[in-house]
Amino acid sequence: MKDNQNRDRGVLTPADRAFLRGETTLRSEQSAYDARYRIRRRLRNAIYDLALLFEHAEPRDREGVFADDALDEALVDALAFFYLGLGDGDRSRKATFLESIYRAERKQADGQCTVSATFDVERTDAPVDEVIEKIERGAYNELSEDELRAFAHYCGERENVDPSDLE
Repeated sequence: MKDNQNRDRGVLTPADRAFLRGETTLRSEQSAYDARYRIRRRLRNAIYDLALLFEHAEPRDREGVFADDALDEALVDALAFFYLGLGDGDRSRKATFLESIYRAERKQADGQCTVSATFDVERTDAPVDEVIEKIERGAYNELSEDELRAFAHYCGERENVDPSDLE
């Protein structure tokens, strides 16, 4: 993610950002622990603030924030952060994401809708570098379904993949 280091303070202070990037070291192990504690506490409070914004922010306020295309990558990273964090709780990721979609759709329709959504995650642990090696040596028949899926995701995540190079 691109991080504009000159931007205004958000949840993190400029010192927090430098600490998390490893650009600064704190005097002691206790100082590092305290910094991480303060960051966690502010993050929890920011999540409560986001819930308040969901309930009370006007559409024009949301539009004023999310109209900035420069936020796209940061939004993906933020949702990925929440996704990872949800794995540590009692509630499932699937249930949480589905409920958030239901609430957002109902809010957008002033409660005048029925929502149906699905959320499926299929994870493959096929090492992409091994898949690429098989493809480079032309061993297409050795590729498993998981390996093909891993390679397709690998290609989909990159903008500079030319399909003609894959022949």
